[in-house]
Amino acid sequence: MPVSTAIRKYIKHNEGHEHFVLKDLCRTCKRLMVDAMINRETRNLIQGHGLTGIDFKHYAHSKHLSEKQQGLQTFTEHFQKVIVESKDVG
Repeated sequence: MPVSTAIRKYIKHNEGHEHFVLKDLCRTCKRLMVDAMINRETRNLIQGHGLTGIDFKHYAHSKHLSEKQQGLQTFTEHFQKVIVESKDVG
């Protein structure tokens, strides 16, 4: 299921929820990656942002697959911690 569909279903079943756009999700993920101390280059790789420089112009992003995988693992661990902490509070 696409993320947009899942979000629409969530909002439909949780009336009173404020307006949400996918850009909000991107910003939230980027903030969480900063909190998880993932470096800027890896954050941009994960989010598919274009990187500048001659090496990025001529070589595929697959060259950086291990960096992306490591960054996503760090993000996942941090995100799970945030979820657990939010359940403890609420």
